[in-house]
Amino acid sequence: MPPEWRRVCTGVELRLIAKGGYNVSYRLKYEDGTSVVMRVPIKGVFCEYLDTVRYEVATMKYVAANTTVSVPHIYKWGTAAENPLGLGPFIIMDYVEHHQRMSFAIGRRQGQI
Repeated sequence: MPPEWRRVCTGVELRLIAKGGYNVSYRLKYEDGTSVVMRVPIKGVFCEYLDTVRYEVATMKYVAANTTVSVPHIYKWGTAAENPLGLGPFIIMDYVEHHQRMSFAIGRRQGQI
């Protein structure tokens, strides 16, 4: 892993926080109280997933640069070949504290919950 995005703090907890149809997300908490999320595809599910990751990163960067919408900082993203754990294309970004999942909020607005 390139040193330009490595954290100086020691990680104290790693846990699975979400599993969808295509991705799993892990939260890594550091001793200083900060956290990052690593999102990777579910093994055997992705095909052309790299393009999806590339578009998601570009969209997040565009929104951050051109709106007032709060977007997590992306520390690193890359291809399966660039993933040192061999887990496929990935995104590592700030963890954002929240009180409910987006799918729950959207469902509630549509009267589904």
